[in-house]
Amino acid sequence: MSDAREQAEQAADRMRDDLLTTLKELDRRRVRATDWHYQFQEHQRGLLIGVVAVAGVVALGVGLAINRRRTTGRRRANRRWEALGRVWKHPERLATRADGAPAMQQILRKALLAFGVALATRAAKRAAVSVVPTRPGQPGEPYLH
Repeated sequence: MSDAREQAEQAADRMRDDLLTTLKELDRRRVRATDWHYQFQEHQRGLLIGVVAVAGVVALGVGLAINRRRTTGRRRANRRWEALGRVWKHPERLATRADGAPAMQQILRKALLAFGVALATRAAKRAAVSVVPTRPGQPGEPYLH
């Protein structure tokens, strides 16, 4: 009987030791996960790549903004001269109505409008269903409170 008890105590001691080892390892990992110096050292290459990528995107955006600012006036003037040339060549086309548009363009416009209405209707139905309960929460409870 005492032999079985000793074996049970030894097994319990082993389990305690394993549990303590696991807890120490978890604590060590927690400390490392929250230590920003360690994280910086471990992930220095990835951080550097991310910083360079962000700096490149910012530089590209600034360059495009500067380029756009420089060329906007020139483009606007060119478009106005082209529009004036079109008006001079075809004065009858000035401010035409949508009815005069090609049939394919009218069909496409109407299809897009129908698609937009269908999306809006579906969104409205979902919103209404989420606001108004479809069935009572408990028996005997009314639908609307």
